[in-house]
Amino acid sequence: MALVRFARGRPLSPVEEKEWIQRFRLFFEDDSSVTSANRNEASFLIRLLEWCLSRMQHAWYIKTYGRTVHADTPQPSLSTANRPTLPVCSVLSSLGYPKLPFILPFHTFTLPLTSRTIRLIAHRNAINAFYTATTYTNKAAIVYPPPPPPVRGKLNIGYVSSDYNDHPLTHLMKSVFSLHNKQQFNVFLYATSPSDGSLHRQYYERQTAFHFTEVSSWSVSAIVDRIVQDQIHILVNLGGYTKGARNEVFAARPCPVQISLMGFAGTLGAGWCDYLVCDQVACPPDLFATVSARPARSASREGDGGRADVGVPVNEGCDPSSPATNWIYTECPIYMPHTFFVTDHKQSYRQDEQSLPSNPTSHTDPWLTELRRREEARCAIFPDLPKDVVIFANFNQLYKIDPLIFWTWLRILYRVPRSILWLLRFPAAGEANLVQTATAWAGPEVASRIRFTDVAVKELHIYRCRVADLVLDTVECSAHTVATDVLWSGTPIIACAWLNHRHKMSSRVAASAAYATGLGKQMVVHSREEYEDRAVTLANSLRRHDTIVSPSARLLQKGSSRAGGGSPAIAESSYDDDGEDLGVLMELRKRLFLTRKSMPLFDTARWTRNLEKGYVAAWKRWVEGRQFEYGEDTCIRVRDDEG
Repeated sequence: MALVRFARGRPLSPVEEKEWIQRFRLFFEDDSSVTSANRNEASFLIRLLEWCLSRMQHAWYIKTYGRTVHADTPQPSLSTANRPTLPVCSVLSSLGYPKLPFILPFHTFTLPLTSRTIRLIAHRNAINAFYTATTYTNKAAIVYPPPPPPVRGKLNIGYVSSDYNDHPLTHLMKSVFSLHNKQQFNVFLYATSPSDGSLHRQYYERQTAFHFTEVSSWSVSAIVDRIVQDQIHILVNLGGYTKGARNEVFAARPCPVQISLMGFAGTLGAGWCDYLVCDQVACPPDLFATVSARPARSASREGDGGRADVGVPVNEGCDPSSPATNWIYTECPIYMPHTFFVTDHKQSYRQDEQSLPSNPTSHTDPWLTELRRREEARCAIFPDLPKDVVIFANFNQLYKIDPLIFWTWLRILYRVPRSILWLLRFPAAGEANLVQTATAWAGPEVASRIRFTDVAVKELHIYRCRVADLVLDTVECSAHTVATDVLWSGTPIIACAWLNHRHKMSSRVAASAAYATGLGKQMVVHSREEYEDRAVTLANSLRRHDTIVSPSARLLQKGSSRAGGGSPAIAESSYDDDGEDLGVLMELRKRLFLTRKSMPLFDTARWTRNLEKGYVAAWKRWVEGRQFEYGEDTCIRVRDDEG
């Protein structure tokens, strides 16, 4: 109890004191009603140490600077000579190395798992990262000094990633770092992987709008020391549980506020991650522990006004090991107003506009140009395909396809006889297996209408996305970057927000993106039945017109093939002569294409400004101590002031 009081930096309230005593008694008194599984001692000890580190860091700041959110003049840095320490090594050495689950957190994206199972897998990896950070470094017991208050409110933001190379994440984030307000933010990038020699990496290395440091060969201690030296106020994790991530850096708690953003679409289940940047489509509010656990705890805290410290619950509240199945996220949410998913298409992928008239007089000109461009690409990729055939598509890696969604696709093909399904050889080895399964489940005729093409380079991929009439999303793990590629091309997508998958952020990313276009109601579905019926209805609304195909479009032909070996027996049909496509689906496409430059999904500068509001709010909450308390303002809800 003395350690808890010392870490808190103030006397405990009577309610807090009682709760802490009850927690410790679970491990020191024999209670036959409490099983060992319900009092995970290893998890509790590690979460207790994480709790102490974060509270001691905060108490150190308050003792030195008071509740100063920002200062008018530079304040002295804290000395590291007499910093607080914790008996971490002696405590953890008795536990042994925490065992990791056989299933990796990233694998939970594609498996039909419950919220508790996903949360536990993440949490086991989180305590493993803390154990590693604190037992295999020379500074295991150190509480790292918080940075001085930002001068005139200018926050230092650090982004840690292994993907500052030719990688989808940094394709999406490319402009964000330079779009930050230079008067309010200093931006630091820490690359935990070596250069791949790509133009993308060279861009980051040569930029002067932010500080770029490669730390791929550095130890955890060295990286942490550099972050502390740079006086980072908010440290952003762009990797999560993905390849090359250095979560031990975050587990060492070098910064007051630590945030998960973009890189991992799910909870980290970690005491060393304070916030998850998300939106209410991707992450419904009731699935956060700080929301779901709050009513019960507030009722027992009438004397504290519901504002006492969260503490380290055991088998209740926000304990990741608790049996609760009604929540999954251990972080507090930073809710973005439109979507948490940022894009860079508006800045990076506008090559197709070179063929537009130099002075278009109305929306009609670019739209007709787009229709011609689309038909040319279609004829180049599928030269044998009649014009009235509907092209369904999915451009995800094939590991995202689960049996239920594949069966649904086959049903859609069956209900729309004049249609094909376009997939990628991603990997090529999956083609034969999917064709074989389709033949067994739906017969050779339906299987013959599955087409495969090779994976294309990024620019060509985005260009040819327009060829699809309708993209069909996957449900366990939805399209993420691909969804934004498709929407930028003007192609509608049937995006999943199925009610039985609402606990899976990875399942709802495409739905989040679709809603951020302003046209989400026409694309997002909430059940398998609605998914199938919506796809069929939109496909049956499609009509086409004749266009002239340019011979130069043959450049796109490379790599296309038919899965079943034969062309579907679909005859040519007549078309309108006024140059305008008919039907709900084409009208949706037209609206997507003509409004893409103004919609929130592709407004990177606007997204960055909103993210900055979240950063400012998170820093203020930490200084005031509200980050550690249950209250009505547990969530940070960013307000968009631009429409």
